[in-house]
Amino acid sequence: MKKIINKPWGHEEIWAHVPNKYVGKFLVVLPNQSLSVQYHKNKTETMTLISGEIFLHIKEGDQEIIHNLKHGSYTIDPGVIHWITTINGGTVCEVSTDHLDDVVRLKDKYGRT
Repeated sequence: MKKIINKPWGHEEIWAHVPNKYVGKFLVVLPNQSLSVQYHKNKTETMTLISGEIFLHIKEGDQEIIHNLKHGSYTIDPGVIHWITTINGGTVCEVSTDHLDDVVRLKDKYGRT
């Protein structure tokens, strides 16, 4: 089972989906692109870098913490504001709970709500 979902920043490639349990996907992010500033109400996700250089931004109160994904895996709990950016592009592996439509966008450079 493989499903490609085109996005304005690149594409998602879902490689595993067990309903009501988990989802595994690759996020292929094109150079100079970013995902929306967002949080999830129920979804928990863990990200790790496959290739390239991608930065995970986490909002903690008034601070923004930036993690280079080449330095490890990061788990994002529900309610945590986050987004990813890249200059040269890259691929992230994301494994999450099965909440595919659980995204609250706070800011999106592509005009999505």
